[in-house]
Amino acid sequence: ATMLIVTFLSLCAWVLGIYNTDSFSLSSAYTYLAILQSASQCWALYSLVLFYQASKTKLKPIHPLNKFICIKMVVFFTFWQAVVISFLVHVGIISAGEVEADTDIEEEVEYDQYDTSYWTTSEIANGINDFIVCVEMLGFAIAHIYVFTPNDYVRAERMSVHIAHKDEESYLNTTSHGDAD
Repeated sequence: ATMLIVTFLSLCAWVLGIYNTDSFSLSSAYTYLAILQSASQCWALYSLVLFYQASKTKLKPIHPLNKFICIKMVVFFTFWQAVVISFLVHVGIISAGEVEADTDIEEEVEYDQYDTSYWTTSEIANGINDFIVCVEMLGFAIAHIYVFTPNDYVRAERMSVHIAHKDEESYLNTTSHGDAD
């Protein structure tokens, strides 16, 4: 629910012109929404740890810790990476340089979509973020292959069938004793 609220508030702030991902000033809604989202993710991680602690013995056949870490890493890396890139823009490490000032020239210039000299600071930051996400997703996809193996679920299914069979035998033994009385 928090992500839905943050998304809606981000849209409203953007429409009002007070959402600037390149600024960490107190007048930008981005600062407050990033803090809110960060707190929400920390709470979600804490809750996940509590859930793991409560259910680790029952879920042991499917190795839940590796799966929890793999999923949370995707969410945390992409969020914090975007925050770090925004901060680098804010302090001026990532910038378009002097070309950005020349983009308002009114003369007709043939536009080349692959010519990055006309990119704004925001476009450069988004491009860097998108590229890093693509590289990370390759790594996460490989990790998912090893973490989410079909064998875990086959073993878990066999165990649940075995447990269900024992429960059925127990039930039948209980009812058969009840009929004898």
